Amino acid sequence: MFIDHNYIKGLFFPILIIIACFSYHLACSNPGFATIDESPFVQDDDHYWFCSICNITPPLRSTHCKKCGRCVLRRDHHCPWLGTCVGLDNHLFFVIYLFIDSITFYIFINESYDVTKLNDDSFIQWFLTSFLCAIICAIGIFG
Repeated sequence: MFIDHNYIKGLFFPILIIIACFSYHLACSNPGFATIDESPFVQDDDHYWFCSICNITPPLRSTHCKKCGRCVLRRDHHCPWLGTCVGLDNHLFFVIYLFIDSITFYIFINESYDVTKLNDDSFIQWFLTSFLCAIICAIGIFG
């Protein structure tokens, strides 16, 4: 009748990892590049601009990215960890990825510290093993 909480935690963490990987994949998708076929929004003479690199008149709020080499619709920034821009089409997935990844990292640190306390290990030993391991993994995944 009673559910073991360790069993739920054991299922919850891998599900978070799968959701984080899936949202990372979606965040790396097309950010919404401006194309020639798109009819630009009405621009007055004061706010008209033409991208000389792409040879198009992009819609308003689009910006040319030097690293991608294309104009991106509603460009937020070029993310070095994703290897692409965060724009109109992948901004939501990028925010979801950051949220899920933050929760996963918090659970990992919290649970690893609880295991260290159960084994009567010192804080220094926990810091040198679990926390630094998590930082190295984070740098390896995101760097």
